[in-house]
Amino acid sequence: MMKKIVFMLSLILVMSSFVFAAGNDANTTLLLHMDGDESSSEHVATVNGDPVLDAGEYKFDGSMYFDGSGDYLTIPDSADWDFGSDDFTIDFWIKRVGDHDTYDTIIGKWDNVPVNTMGWIVEFDTNNKINFDYTTDGSNYKDLGEVLVSDNAISTSNFQHIAIVRDGTTLYLFVNGALNDNYTIGSDIIYDTINPVTIGAETWGRGCNIYLDEIRISNNARWTSDFSSSLPSSPYSADANTKLLLSLDGDVAEGASNDHDVTFHGDAQIDATNAPTGFEGSYKFDGSGDYLSIPDSDDWDFGTDEFTIDFWMKTTDTASVLFDQGTLNAGGVNVIQVWINSDGKLGIYLDGTVNGYNNWDQNNLKTDLAVNDGSWHHIALVKDSGNQVNLYVDGTAQTNDYPVTQANMNNGVDNLYIAQSTALYPSDAYDGYIDELRILKGTAEIPPSGGPTEPYSEEETNCTDADDDDYCLESSSSGCDNTICPTGWDDCDDTASIRWRNVDDLYQDNDEDGYTVGSPATRCVGMDWIHVGGINGGWIYYEGSKYTDQTAGEDDNDENPGIEGNGVPEFSSIGMVLALLIAGLGIVFVIKKKQ
Repeated sequence: MMKKIVFMLSLILVMSSFVFAAGNDANTTLLLHMDGDESSSEHVATVNGDPVLDAGEYKFDGSMYFDGSGDYLTIPDSADWDFGSDDFTIDFWIKRVGDHDTYDTIIGKWDNVPVNTMGWIVEFDTNNKINFDYTTDGSNYKDLGEVLVSDNAISTSNFQHIAIVRDGTTLYLFVNGALNDNYTIGSDIIYDTINPVTIGAETWGRGCNIYLDEIRISNNARWTSDFSSSLPSSPYSADANTKLLLSLDGDVAEGASNDHDVTFHGDAQIDATNAPTGFEGSYKFDGSGDYLSIPDSDDWDFGTDEFTIDFWMKTTDTASVLFDQGTLNAGGVNVIQVWINSDGKLGIYLDGTVNGYNNWDQNNLKTDLAVNDGSWHHIALVKDSGNQVNLYVDGTAQTNDYPVTQANMNNGVDNLYIAQSTALYPSDAYDGYIDELRILKGTAEIPPSGGPTEPYSEEETNCTDADDDDYCLESSSSGCDNTICPTGWDDCDDTASIRWRNVDDLYQDNDEDGYTVGSPATRCVGMDWIHVGGINGGWIYYEGSKYTDQTAGEDDNDENPGIEGNGVPEFSSIGMVLALLIAGLGIVFVIKKKQ
């Protein structure tokens, strides 16, 4: 009997190690990290108008589109951008859409409301060039508003990197790493205005028609000479000098069939101060006009497929909608809706194809306890291969689950709405936080106990074609088009140098000081380590015509973090260890029993 118990426990633990698969793969059709400011300052950004997180226009993983008509972000005044006479760097990636006039604001503290409170500004001029200006008294422009001016108009075809740098007594303007202008600022103290930082426009107008990606403010001079051969080649990680970092990523799902644009409505907040443990921010909705809309897509027309919808939530609200797929009216199709009941419990509307509208109602598929206690809860709605739909709260299946037996889900025709039930029902608006929203199509993923512990991240997969979103491993590189660098790596360069730490450890040229410089035949500019194989895996790098698998010790991991883990590996090492431990104890028990 004891042997059977030990065997079953071991089997359960091993199986559980496989159930909790990592999170962003070919079955992931929507993934919104909803991260805020990644710097240690954790500034809160308020969204105004209806800017769009655009997954199809990006330098890296997405960008924010401002249409020039009321779209902008505001971030409260802070000592982090009251520069005074200190060094600083403002840098970002930009792609221009329309023509602009003087003072059309990209980023700045320049509202002049009340009057004589202008500090600094990055703006366009009538030639679509980038300008930088500042005041020392809140009102008088330096050099007639042309302290720094770019050589050429900003591109409408490609993203360009812009950097404004103060180093001591000199200001610099770099475009794609090339020095375009400099100015002797001397000992000038930039005016300390009480205004917020605005991005995309000023609060009273002067909007830009642009895409912005990877906005960063730093309290040091990051560049003082040409760096066009070593442009940033991947999203930034915040360091001690980073005072603001907005990646502005939208949908990053690996399995999406098309780019899902996410449109903001109202004045939702991108809040870095509120997030589940292990996460980097959330979106705050105030229950009064704040919501997201995403155009309808086959990516969440589930039909007979398994599916998973999961997210984190935090609220004290009642009678409001968190997630709505389809239209909510008697003449429409209510496909899936996640709703907080008046008792604070979470209810689910589902609709199949047999009995029509509202076949499975919120009273049959709901949480056991109220979830509006002001704490973070992980919610997962999972349909498995047996057509059973289960609702999980913090990894625990709810006992009120209705035994769903109808296999086919209707296809919605409306937008997907987050934090409201379509634009026609503002009374259903949600007041609270949402984070890490994900949709899986074709996969029923049971969440781990307590919910995931880290943001979902990309799976490293073998390269099967010329798609630069795939990571080529040595075993499969012969079938790949290796003239294409991975996402975020700009160009291949035969002359770029690298630094060797030892025979196994390769570093980018500017990563480590004091090591020997070598020159392999070919490498990617901005090359970086990529970690594969879980915690027992290694690092790979691009060399010659293929990836070469290399091993890194524990002491290298902090210096080369690679791709961020999922919190729940493809195979849970903890589960395996526990399984082996129990199996070992079982063997010992059996041996002693026989003795």
